[in-house]
Amino acid sequence: MSGLLSITLHHSFIIGRRSKFPCHGHSYVLGTNGAGKTSALNLIPIFYGKDPASLMVQAADKKNFSDYYLPNEQSMIVFEYQRGDGAVCCSVMYRKPQGQYAYRFVEGAADDTLFHPDMEAHYERGESANDILRQPLPDSGVNVSNQINSVMDYRSIIQNDPQSSGRRRRRNSTPFSRGNEARRFSLGDGMGGCSTSRQ
Repeated sequence: MSGLLSITLHHSFIIGRRSKFPCHGHSYVLGTNGAGKTSALNLIPIFYGKDPASLMVQAADKKNFSDYYLPNEQSMIVFEYQRGDGAVCCSVMYRKPQGQYAYRFVEGAADDTLFHPDMEAHYERGESANDILRQPLPDSGVNVSNQINSVMDYRSIIQNDPQSSGRRRRRNSTPFSRGNEARRFSLGDGMGGCSTSRQ
């Protein structure tokens, strides 16, 4: 069954730490007041394509999404999910050098790709998430998508709905060109459906 498996926050609003929150089955989030439970839960709709700009961060003195969740260039939000065909992938949000956020998709589980022990040296050297996703991760044999700069393109890929993006883009005369990435990284088979087993 397709869906979100976990959220990993790397150098996010908990600076200097990597925290993983399970999201499949029955999950129980426990912590003291102000520990970040609500901040983590607010990320679930972001994975499915909600515009991060619409998320007002109350506990962060009204900081914008990037400044709160992605405070520096090492910061990442890793959404590990299972596709309809059973494959596990990750969608990664990270901070670009200009301060805005971007997305990339990674084939494989987070612990086997992004957080594999071979990658730890890059994190210890303080390399940016952008640099790690661009060079050492693909060089290690992991399939990584091109950088995605808009929530509209991200949503079209994760939901495998290029027509939705295409209608909006036709108004702006920009063609949708993410069809291959949608086939590789979407949750379901597109057009609002998920892959189902036939008997």
